[in-house]
Amino acid sequence: TLAEGESVALSDRGCDRTPMPTYLIGRRVGDAGVVVVGLDFSEGSLARAGKKLHIELCLVDPEGKLVNRTAAFPVGLEKLVSNEPLLADLEGRTFVVQPFSPKEFRAQHREFRLLAALDVTQIRTVIRRSLFIAIACISIAGLIALGSGLRLATVMSGALYRVHGAFDRLKAQEYVKVEGVQTGDEFEELATCFNTMLDGLRERDKLKTTFGKYMTA
Repeated sequence: TLAEGESVALSDRGCDRTPMPTYLIGRRVGDAGVVVVGLDFSEGSLARAGKKLHIELCLVDPEGKLVNRTAAFPVGLEKLVSNEPLLADLEGRTFVVQPFSPKEFRAQHREFRLLAALDVTQIRTVIRRSLFIAIACISIAGLIALGSGLRLATVMSGALYRVHGAFDRLKAQEYVKVEGVQTGDEFEELATCFNTMLDGLRERDKLKTTFGKYMTA
């Protein structure tokens, strides 16, 4: 019985030609009567709908038994699903499963469920491969950074050691220049300034010695 307008419902008996749950859409057309259109949940109907949506479909009755499914819908997956979407691994393949239980799928106080499954095995493989490549790139970059840091630390410590050694020898009145400091930074500038200062000290001592001889004469 339909009121004015349109009504939808699910019949769990279908018709004589389709003894399976059927989705009914009825509309009263004035005083002329009622027009009722039925869409059964046969494998062909599910296949056509699944092809348009690029997913696999399955209809489950209120007792959790399989009513019908598309050809590629994995058998047994309907037993793994709950009322929430989930990621399921079955027979070496990975599926994202989303159950639907709209109010129109209730027939005589019995609720049918439509399950939509999308095969994401290839997507998961691509993600894992991309993640592996990303981890490998990060590891290589980390090793390069570590090697560069160690080399820089070695160069800096070597330059500092040479400058410090030259200062120690200067204290002992040994005028030895700092050699081999080519770091391109403040250490090289320090070594250059030290060598310049050393040249000045040598010149001073030379003049001092020369004037000392004249004064003695």
